[in-house]
Amino acid sequence: MICNEEDELFHGCGLTPEAIVSALLAGELVRPKVTNKCPDLIKNLVESCWNESPLERPSFKSIRLILRNTIPHGKSNIMDSMIDKLQSYAKHLQDVVMERTHQLEIERNRADALLKSLLPPIVCEQLKSGITVDPEFFEEVTISFCDIVGFTNLCSACTPMQVVHLLNKLYGLFDEITSHYDVYKVETIGDAYMVTSGVPQRNGLNHVSEVATMALHFISAISSFSFPDISQQAIMLRSGIHSGPVVAGVVGSVMPRYCLFGDTVNMASRMESNSKPLRILLSERTSNLLQKKGGFLMEKRETMQIKGKGLQNTYWLNGKQGFTLPLPDFSELKEMSDSETNNVSIDSNDSTPSHSI
Repeated sequence: MICNEEDELFHGCGLTPEAIVSALLAGELVRPKVTNKCPDLIKNLVESCWNESPLERPSFKSIRLILRNTIPHGKSNIMDSMIDKLQSYAKHLQDVVMERTHQLEIERNRADALLKSLLPPIVCEQLKSGITVDPEFFEEVTISFCDIVGFTNLCSACTPMQVVHLLNKLYGLFDEITSHYDVYKVETIGDAYMVTSGVPQRNGLNHVSEVATMALHFISAISSFSFPDISQQAIMLRSGIHSGPVVAGVVGSVMPRYCLFGDTVNMASRMESNSKPLRILLSERTSNLLQKKGGFLMEKRETMQIKGKGLQNTYWLNGKQGFTLPLPDFSELKEMSDSETNNVSIDSNDSTPSHSI
């Protein structure tokens, strides 16, 4: 210890090891100095052990007790001290693992949220569990299509960037509204917005009332919707709703989509393309279901020739009992001719959704 200069605990002798041993054999007192790097408790212990009087020197029991107090947790040997350090390291490692696990959980939740924005939650859970999602037949669901009236003319008057910003703002509004209803947003096709209820989770007869109420909410929201870049032109929406059977399933392995297939999809699209600005057109089947559900205000429209369907009875949805959001005065809305509607609409009667059969 006397000759240990690595940590400079002892210094000031100025002698070689041989000279120190020779001086001690000759009866000389050789005492190094203890640097300030040494803890006061150890420094006092060393100096007390150097006392010339044996009676004044501490006993080994006292030395052991003092040294024990200098080691964390009162351990008195190197092994216990090493175990303490290992335990401290293990706790630190556990804290690091917990922090990394928390970060991993955040990222996993973010990935799950992104996946659930593309597919229904129940389908996401099946895919994550490795379960094959087979196509399923649904006896009756309700489908709604809505689009912007005059979207083609609107696009010609705006830059592509303005169109993207407009659709993002409009779809963001619709997405927020759909979150309040038991519906599932299937997809957007250009300016068309497709929503369904009763699939992938059946909800009895509620599917028709959920979609109808949501459509009224859309009309109410679009009436006060504004976009700075096209403030000179009002944004108007038209909607169509039909109820019937569909087959639903996940299509594709890369960027999979949950799609609906069946004539019900086509009929809902026909209702939308034959609707009018700020109006909701119902098929006869949907109107009958709403009458059974009760509380909805409907008005019969003239019998219409629907392409591929022949003559069909259709109805306007004008409101719902207890619906407190503001709606346009439908009695004051001027009817537009079919030719006018086709001229200002992006879709014509020939339009069909890309995912239907």
